[in-house]
Amino acid sequence: MEVHAFLQVVFQEGAWKLVWAEAGRITYKATQDHASVEMVRSDQDQRLRFRAAKGTKIAITGNSIHLPDGLR
Repeated sequence: MEVHAFLQVVFQEGAWKLVWAEAGRITYKATQDHASVEMVRSDQDQRLRFRAAKGTKIAITGNSIHLPDGLR
């Protein structure tokens, strides 16, 4: 798992679903193949973009995003 601090995260519209929210954590699940998530890291000005397979889960806690290994 990779964990990144971020300033902004943008999930591709219609490609992600909020699966559950619990105290301090929100989890999203990809609803289609090649679902993209884009983020601006807090230590960089560049945007990072990842593509996920259908069923991939991503968690956000505070200003940290938890990405599964192998996400490109």
